[in-house]
Amino acid sequence: MKKTQTACAVLSLTAAFLGGMVVMRALQAPPATAEASQVLFNQRVTLMTAATGNGDSLFVLDNASGRMAIYTADARKFELIATQDFSKIAGN
Repeated sequence: MKKTQTACAVLSLTAAFLGGMVVMRALQAPPATAEASQVLFNQRVTLMTAATGNGDSLFVLDNASGRMAIYTADARKFELIATQDFSKIAGN
């Protein structure tokens, strides 16, 4: 009977430990993440975020000139990937 009591005690302590770990994990704040697919617009500039193959990207469109810049971002850097003049593509 002593082996059974020891096994029950070990299992109870293990269950309490794992339960405590679950509670601690649930109380932690979620990691900060970028929300992709959001658009901000005013008369001069349109900003859009999107998940791309390079991670999260920011698209900046100058509404007056028709130029767009694409930036990628991660935890360490914010990098210009490309620019494009859409007025030339549209023939304006």
